[in-house]
Amino acid sequence: MTTVELTPGEPGQPRTHALVVGVGAYRHLRKGAQPKRNDPLFSLGQLTSPTISARHFTDWLLKDFHNSSAELGTVELLLSEPRPSLAEHDSGPSSEVEYLSPDGTRSWPIEPATIDNLEDAFWRWRDRCHEHPGNVAIFYYCGHGVLLEDANVLLAEDYGAKRPRFDGAFNFSAMRRGMEESCSAGLQMFFIDACSTRPPDPPKLLTSGARIFDDDQTTTLTSPGGLALHAAANGNSAYGTIGQVSRFTEALVRCLKGLASQRRSGQWVIRIDHLQESINDVMDFLPKIDGGNRQESMLLWSKGKGILLESDRPPLVPVVVRLVPDSAALEANLALIASTDPALVWQFSGGPDSTLNGDGWWIDGVPAGKYDLRADFPKGRFRAQTVEVVITPPGPDPDPHPLSCEEV
Repeated sequence: MTTVELTPGEPGQPRTHALVVGVGAYRHLRKGAQPKRNDPLFSLGQLTSPTISARHFTDWLLKDFHNSSAELGTVELLLSEPRPSLAEHDSGPSSEVEYLSPDGTRSWPIEPATIDNLEDAFWRWRDRCHEHPGNVAIFYYCGHGVLLEDANVLLAEDYGAKRPRFDGAFNFSAMRRGMEESCSAGLQMFFIDACSTRPPDPPKLLTSGARIFDDDQTTTLTSPGGLALHAAANGNSAYGTIGQVSRFTEALVRCLKGLASQRRSGQWVIRIDHLQESINDVMDFLPKIDGGNRQESMLLWSKGKGILLESDRPPLVPVVVRLVPDSAALEANLALIASTDPALVWQFSGGPDSTLNGDGWWIDGVPAGKYDLRADFPKGRFRAQTVEVVITPPGPDPDPHPLSCEEV
């Protein structure tokens, strides 16, 4: 079993159930334990980011997920983790994989993401989701993905083990449609962190062998709402730095923690129809902080405007402060003071942050709200000033308006 969390709750009450999959070790691809060099996908190789990203997403679920209408019930987790050194030829999956809870108090042995384990986990997850129309279904996958015709096909650890070779993969597009047609869960969320490129010499989808997780039973249901997002548009790659959380998952979790939230009736809520725009905004500003390639997610399916998450606390938002002229930025002492609590202050000085190409300061984690931005100049060359700023998620504009400073 791969269930890492269970919140029983009251019988018959709606719950959120998640299936999380991270595949970094592929036995039969380049540098795998049993490489098959004649496979057209051989060059895809091993990955370090997927299991780190899947753990990161699971940490968020166990620590920060809150939906008062459907609290977290279960999380199914599958991980195929590469051995520590990808330089070794035999870099198949680690023999023992565990998941440690965010608070460090519990650990669970985790099964590898083989196609059989994935199919078994899918049905456990799907059946739980189907138990109540108020349930929320969350599916997350990070690993290799390809396009076969117009279908998104996702690879399991043992892709290529036998013929047809795509027997070690599954048709996500069909799986998603099947959930919409036959699962009672009223809100269904799918996040795919994978490339979306067409393989060389692709087989026909019908004869590819890609598994279809569908019981072919269309039930009469209230049409569920939900969202399916792919990390990259068709024909494009999804990016991740070696040994780090992927770009899409970093943006996704930041948004789920609050950067996609909006103020509604005294609460901060995340609506499904607002999530993609926020993720793309965050993926736009992340490269300005840590470098790397830009990418934009693709909407695969969307229906409704349901609320996924809610919080009484304002989200923590990144802020960029820029001053002009450049000489003012080098001489300024700045303070960001909360209008509702003058004791809540961020102070920064000594020249702009080099991570912003020398033209601004980056402050990560300021609660959304109204602030006074005060600029003082100890050398007396520029006039001190205070302006009101309103900080709202998801964060800094691509080109924030600079604070103009007057010489004395």
